[in-house]
Amino acid sequence: MAPLADGTILLVEDEAIIGMATKARLEKLGYRVAHTTNAEAAVRQAVDDADVSLVLMDIDLGPHANGISASRDILKRRDLPIIFVSSHTEPETISLTESITSYGYIVKSSNIVAYDASIKMAYRLFLEKKSSQMYSRYIKTALENAAEPIFICDLNGDVVFFNKSYQAVQGLSDPAMVQTRFSDYSEAIVAFSESGEPQDGTRLASMRALAGESGTDVVFYVYNKAIKRMLVNHYSYAPIRDDRDRIIGSYVKIGAPLDRPDEELLRRLAATYGFELA
Repeated sequence: MAPLADGTILLVEDEAIIGMATKARLEKLGYRVAHTTNAEAAVRQAVDDADVSLVLMDIDLGPHANGISASRDILKRRDLPIIFVSSHTEPETISLTESITSYGYIVKSSNIVAYDASIKMAYRLFLEKKSSQMYSRYIKTALENAAEPIFICDLNGDVVFFNKSYQAVQGLSDPAMVQTRFSDYSEAIVAFSESGEPQDGTRLASMRALAGESGTDVVFYVYNKAIKRMLVNHYSYAPIRDDRDRIIGSYVKIGAPLDRPDEELLRRLAATYGFELA
């Protein structure tokens, strides 16, 4: 069974006889195929026809246009899997197509089984990519609009994501004002444990996570020099790992303020470090 459901394959082949023969062979496999012979028509149909779900693009389309430039034009306006088809087998040609799209390359002399396999693989990869993109959008929207301040760091400790609440807790109206380099924000705060022990850069929540630690509702006393306030909150943090279980970043959530901060500790810290208590 063809994997494109009700979608159409757009076959771009300037040699009419070859195009008609390829179209007929693909249709015997259950695919719905539209055939066009030039770059301009290919771009127009790929962009305007919502039924087009995959493109088989010949590289050589006559003296005035080629499949590579046509593919670039298509991808500027619509995300589609494009498989290049050509009689060229030179490494430089194949490398050029890979810089445009990564869904495959079919040599024209290949039999229809190779076409079928390439189409199925390309469309499966495309669906996996779209699913991953959709999931990423869900997660990003949830994080951006979470009530709790959240930020994510890379392996250097630099902030690569923060949400609206994280910006607000620092009293900043412009996201461009948020300090994202670890060296900057680590200098902008002074952190202490729940017992009042000073926390150097390696013991901040984000760096603990980068070292492989996880914590839930860990209390930190954090003095923010910019707003001259001591914030006492529960922090949750964890390392972010890739598919091979390697740490690639850290996640930090600043939770609810501590209901009853240690007033004596606050006074002692204020006296020792010159903080202004609210």
